Amino acid sequence: MSRQSSIQHGEVRRDEVRQTQIVLQHFAEKAASSFYGAEDFKRPLGTIAAFKKFASASPKSAEIWLDRLQRLTREDVALLIGRVPESRMSSVTREFTKQLIVVNQTRLIGG
Repeated sequence: MSRQSSIQHGEVRRDEVRQTQIVLQHFAEKAASSFYGAEDFKRPLGTIAAFKKFASASPKSAEIWLDRLQRLTREDVALLIGRVPESRMSSVTREFTKQLIVVNQTRLIGG
């Protein structure tokens, strides 16, 4: 592969990574929980809104949960997902799930 071809391949790869991040971020932002904010709510809360509602009802529990989430590493996530049998989760689904967990972790704890 020529140097120019390598550079172009690298640019394509970066674009693919950026596009994947955009899709994951959009997917995470649009995700709905199974919780409603009140009986008269017509739609379930988003996942972050559901967590915030839970956190306001039980601040200490939310603090503990966020602390655990903060300590969760990418390696921990990979090990957990690796325990799922291949017959239950394709390699594409595994990668998507790992990345989605990281996106949601960032949304909840920042940085």
